[in-house]
Amino acid sequence: MAKTEILLRIKKAENDAKALIAEAAEAKSRRILEAKNAAGKIIRGAEEEAEKFAAEYLGKAKEDINREKKWILKGGLSEAEQIKAKAEKNVNKAAEYLIAEFERTVNA
Repeated sequence: MAKTEILLRIKKAENDAKALIAEAAEAKSRRILEAKNAAGKIIRGAEEEAEKFAAEYLGKAKEDINREKKWILKGGLSEAEQIKAKAEKNVNKAAEYLIAEFERTVNA
């Protein structure tokens, strides 16, 4: 084998190695890009799922708040009606007491 032929084979082997390295680098870049895209899809899916969960949770919380608000208002109205009824029963007594106190003060 002549020197020139050996040098040509070495040159060809170097070029083949460079081509393989370039291919591997390109494959690596493609795989990284694919992985980033897949990760992005997973993240977007998780964000959408989290937003959906938050919206459902918020809706349920609002329903609970409205239910409790109605219960409190109903209890408050009931209590107010009881106080009103009691006050109406005591109006005559209070008026009589005030008149008696007024007369006692005036007559004293």
